[in-house]
Amino acid sequence: PGLDRRTVNYVHTIIHRAFKDAVRWSRLARNPADAANPPHGGKKSDGIHAWGAPTLRAFLDASCRADDRLHALWVLLATTGMRRGEALGLRWSDLDLDAARLRVVQTIIQTRSRVMIGEPKTAQGRRPIALDKGTIAVMREHRRRMLEERMLIGPGFNDQGLVFHQPDGSWLHPDAVSEMFLRRVHRYGLERLTLHGLRHTWATLALERGIHPRVVQERFGHSTISMLKKLVVPLTS
Repeated sequence: PGLDRRTVNYVHTIIHRAFKDAVRWSRLARNPADAANPPHGGKKSDGIHAWGAPTLRAFLDASCRADDRLHALWVLLATTGMRRGEALGLRWSDLDLDAARLRVVQTIIQTRSRVMIGEPKTAQGRRPIALDKGTIAVMREHRRRMLEERMLIGPGFNDQGLVFHQPDGSWLHPDAVSEMFLRRVHRYGLERLTLHGLRHTWATLALERGIHPRVVQERFGHSTISMLKKLVVPLTS
């Protein structure tokens, strides 16, 4: 309950294929998933998966005016198309503001209530990402703010080298960050969008502005261009 309809069907597909492998390996006599009808339940999508440039700009402007502690995180996600876990796992040692780039080398992984640090799943996931001047300026201001926080915390600061963290230095819980984003969207009176929707937004806007699909594919850490079809969606205003 509560899962998107496509997600429920995706889980069904994975289970069916897993049992199919078990039959091929003679671990099972038959595939028990063959007798199951593909699920049709689950939460129906509201159809809003990406913002248009004006709405994205309105959100970031409102976040800046509110002096949001996570403003730099929203900007980074919106201007790079990074995954939530990749941004939350980003360390200062992975970020070179002078060279205007970062490297994705680790990610925060959440499995139900369990949170851990891991590596990207594929070789394509370990990738460099270029940063624009506006994002660099926001990240420099964020670094200054985090250093001031650290001085206030003092010896109790748990330094893990993370760019985005709780006031005591520990990592941010991915689901909690997604909820914080949704609350801000509601507070600013904007069309509902999940945090993952920022990734869809970047992909859609980038392709509409003429950026080559291969460039978008590499930025996203995908192995094939065909995977971008799931990310390009109709825009709201």
